[in-house]
Amino acid sequence: MLLVAVRGRLEYYRDPVGELIDILCETDGLKGLCFLEKCRRLEKSGMPFCEAWKKAVTESGLSPPLKKCDVEQLLAAGAAIGTANLDSQLDKLKMHSDLLNGIIVRARSEADKNGRIYSSLGVSAGIIAGLMIL
Repeated sequence: MLLVAVRGRLEYYRDPVGELIDILCETDGLKGLCFLEKCRRLEKSGMPFCEAWKKAVTESGLSPPLKKCDVEQLLAAGAAIGTANLDSQLDKLKMHSDLLNGIIVRARSEADKNGRIYSSLGVSAGIIAGLMIL
């Protein structure tokens, strides 16, 4: 959702980077991403956006907790924002969005698989416990 919002704001509204982070911080679906607010504070204190993004992502407690590959994708996406012409930024954001969507699909598949395994383990443990009682 974050990268889709960034891409949309850049593509349709052509928001400057300084305004972009303000808008993202106020977007309902993104308010839970605490690193955005930290990035905004760092940027307002004079730190360039790319540095503020990197520092906020690496130092903030990410909510929800993210894996290392997710953090790397966020860092790479942040490095693309405001550093090249608009078309290049949009292409890079699309690429990162596609990569993250692939990660999400794999994570959901893994969660479904593990959920079935844990359910069957619970049933098996219950049956064994019942037999032991008898």
